[in-house]
Amino acid sequence: DELFRAAEEGDLDVVKELIEDTGPEVREEDTNATLLHAAAANGHVDLVIFLLTLISPNTTDNNGQTPVHVAAREGQLPTLEVLLKDEQFNAERLDNSNRSFKDL
Repeated sequence: DELFRAAEEGDLDVVKELIEDTGPEVREEDTNATLLHAAAANGHVDLVIFLLTLISPNTTDNNGQTPVHVAAREGQLPTLEVLLKDEQFNAERLDNSNRSFKDL
């Protein structure tokens, strides 16, 4: 949908506008991924910084992966650095395959 497309493209202004109606905790229907997962997967640092004020870095998708797992898997190093610095991040979190973000 339009909101996830904006997150995937890193369009901070559109995301801010659309979440006024939906709230930040919307999820993709098939994967249960959050907007933070989408922004992290695509390396949008500014959007990740904004979304971290609204969404926990420990939230998981259907695979048990956090946005940190997704950023690591996709090789989004600047985004990964931002996520790892978040004081709420649980570095011990494993996905459904018992992998940490370091395994990806």
